[in-house]
Amino acid sequence: MSIIYYLRSHTVTAVLAGLFIICAYFSSTTLSDIAIGQEKLKALKREVRMLRVQQNEVNRTLVAVNKTRTFVNHAKSLELERKLWNTYKVDIHEPTTLQEAEQILDQTANTKAYLFTPQRLHMSLLGMTGEKPPSAQPSRPSTAPEPTEANDILLQLKGAFLVKK
Repeated sequence: MSIIYYLRSHTVTAVLAGLFIICAYFSSTTLSDIAIGQEKLKALKREVRMLRVQQNEVNRTLVAVNKTRTFVNHAKSLELERKLWNTYKVDIHEPTTLQEAEQILDQTANTKAYLFTPQRLHMSLLGMTGEKPPSAQPSRPSTAPEPTEANDILLQLKGAFLVKK
């Protein structure tokens, strides 16, 4: 009986050891599968966040495009297309009287027939700023009148008139 008992106890031990090894193998593969699954989940969550950001950017772009399209259609309905307008550039740099400066500035008001797009406007008193009139400066010849007592303002106006064709 002792040999049979001895063989049974070793057989049971061997079977239990085999089961332990098999369980350990499956446990380690399951744990590595879980770790891989968690990394994949993190990567997918990052990708979902990036896709949501891209979707928000696309939505903002679509809103901007729709607003631009609405603006362009409204501009076309008001006949504000570039091909329907002529451009005349203005570059004034000369001494004027107060009344002449006022008259020039009144002409820059927008109407239905033309628009004025200013780029620069500067007015200064000739005697107060120490500036000399452009005709006294050696830069370029000017057709402006020589400054007199009446020409007391240096007017510098740059821009463009947009006139309907």
